[in-house]
Amino acid sequence: MPAEHTRPLPPIGLLLALTGVVATLWLGATGQLDLYVHPRYFWFTMIIATLGLVAVVGSSIVAAADLSHQPNSSRWRRIGRGALLLGVALVLLTVPPATLTSATVTQRSLNASFDENVAPALLTADPSAFRISDWAALIADDAAMTRFLNRRFTMSGFVTADPQGRGDVLQLARFSVTCCTVDAQPRSVPVQSSDWAERFEVDSWLEVSGAFVSAPAEDGGRQVIFKPETLTSIKQPAQPYDF
Repeated sequence: MPAEHTRPLPPIGLLLALTGVVATLWLGATGQLDLYVHPRYFWFTMIIATLGLVAVVGSSIVAAADLSHQPNSSRWRRIGRGALLLGVALVLLTVPPATLTSATVTQRSLNASFDENVAPALLTADPSAFRISDWAALIADDAAMTRFLNRRFTMSGFVTADPQGRGDVLQLARFSVTCCTVDAQPRSVPVQSSDWAERFEVDSWLEVSGAFVSAPAEDGGRQVIFKPETLTSIKQPAQPYDF
């Protein structure tokens, strides 16, 4: 008995591309696209995704015309391709968008490098508006940071362990995004807290108030560290990145 055949499907690549552009447009429409790209590229991304949607639809029409002259696909092949497409669609469209965490910090160098012009430029700025990435750049510049010692400031970020293994220090971190989360760099401020591991979970968010001080370092030198007056657990902010 001959095998049963049905109408052929468009190429699976086109269907996956369609799912991708729809997911991108959905993130933009729901205000979640900035969890993946810098806000300055929001409209550029949306325009490209819209053009991509038009291109995919047009290509699908052409592909459908070409497939009408080819042998029909078997039922099992259609089922397999449909299952693959459904799986990708479920992942893209139903899994909640997630921010980068300390797991990514371990894969990238914390406070790896800074533009040498950043810290001097901050000397004339309002420190009350400084981000974690700004403070990290200043700490890396001893001369610039001197101006801000022993003054009270408040900042927020997520908890990650100290890369040097100091048990009485937590790193208050955020990711600095230039273009998208692929290029995000983890920036942090060392916060003195002897019992932080018992009080707070890694990746939980804190608001800390206190002052930066110059303290003795293990190598016999000096180090800048944030000495908190208060550490308060907070919810992850709507915008968790530094832009």
